Amino acid sequence: MKVLFAAAELAPLVKVGGLADVTGSLPLALGRRGLDVRAILPLYRRFVPSEGTTGLGRSVRALGRECPVWRTDRPGFPVYLLQADDLYDRPGVYGEGGQGYADNDRRYGLLAAVALELGEAIGWSPDVLHLHDWHTAAAAVHARRRGGPPSLLTIHNLAYQGVFPRESLPALGLGEELLVPEVLEHHGQVNLLKGGILSADRVGTVSPTYAREICTPAFGEGLDGVLRALPEPPLGILNGLDLERWDPAADSAVAPIRAADPLSGKAANKERLCRELGLKSGPVLAGMVTRLAQQKGVDLVVQALPRLLDAGVSVALLGEGDPALAAAWEAAARDHPGRVAFSRAFDDALARRIYAGSDLFLVPSRFEPCGLTQMIALRYGSVPVVRRTGGLGDTVREGEDGFVFEDPDPDQLAEAVGRAVGALAREDRRRILLQRGMARDFSWDASAGRYHEVYEGLVRCAPQGGGER
Repeated sequence: MKVLFAAAELAPLVKVGGLADVTGSLPLALGRRGLDVRAILPLYRRFVPSEGTTGLGRSVRALGRECPVWRTDRPGFPVYLLQADDLYDRPGVYGEGGQGYADNDRRYGLLAAVALELGEAIGWSPDVLHLHDWHTAAAAVHARRRGGPPSLLTIHNLAYQGVFPRESLPALGLGEELLVPEVLEHHGQVNLLKGGILSADRVGTVSPTYAREICTPAFGEGLDGVLRALPEPPLGILNGLDLERWDPAADSAVAPIRAADPLSGKAANKERLCRELGLKSGPVLAGMVTRLAQQKGVDLVVQALPRLLDAGVSVALLGEGDPALAAAWEAAARDHPGRVAFSRAFDDALARRIYAGSDLFLVPSRFEPCGLTQMIALRYGSVPVVRRTGGLGDTVREGEDGFVFEDPDPDQLAEAVGRAVGALAREDRRRILLQRGMARDFSWDASAGRYHEVYEGLVRCAPQGGGER
């Protein structure tokens, strides 16, 4: 079976968030099952063609323009890179200074259109299109009306929907007749994610709980009614981890941590991290690696900070994003030297040292489609304290390998941290918590099997002979 992944980012070539981790690792697990998976994404400036990256010798024609396409071979699957320098040769991926590029409709409208034309250029026709988030959702609209291959649209974060004025339709290669509530129209504007939801053959999300949550007004971001009306409810397939990339026993950025004796490895990493960040090594250390956004609940930690410090907890945060939240954390680090550390510029090696050196790992998200940081924390022997939402509730078990609180409330967060501190104070209990967490199987194998089943079902149900579906 042949599957084309279409996405805006793919690790390690281009990474902004968790989407890239999924598109960079799920194809490997599918390949191990015998599927022929390939991917397409834009050729951004931050990706520099290197040895092994070659042009195809021809262009793909879409939306009235000829676009060169390059190929780079990742271990396990090829990735095709769409070149359109006027659209993608820029400092940012989605935008700059916290603002999206004004022509993101053209940038991702072209990517979606090319996803349908790529097969002819490379002599390879996909059986299924696997589309990721709003950036490629228009491909489902094109495919349904042109008799293209069946499509699965995975929603990684419903909060981002690709909303543009109706004047964007020509740039997207879509006609005015599609600006109706049954396809693209939403409150008088073009909503690409809505169009993809209503046009794709199946819709999925990245955890079972998030699949249920997005069908409710509280989490549906205005599309809950659309999702509830689908012929089949959204799939909820939990994301996995690339276990080779996240291996605490072999990670060159940290001292080895092994499940047989996790406490010794953790102690060495904590001492190193505290020296690096200027923190006192005695208190319980809570780590965070996150975007600075309201969604991630980093403001809740600031509000809970007096109680955390009184409980003997220090905090190390690595992240970038909202300037106001960054300023709040900079002030906290100034006010509490040796107890609070904030690193604003993202650093992958430092992130790994935080996972390896922290005793606790805080993920107090207001909503979290899946979340990978809590899985990485478990694997690196850092006990997660999470809010019960989305994939956080699907992956962390209260008192068994982590601690869970219910509402986005600083007092509930502080109480959960208190329970965790009490558990860590007993060496035998801490050892059991770490060993249970490190033993969890977060590989992609089980989820890849579910995706394989979905693809087979789409192919079986696909109409024959082309034409509008």
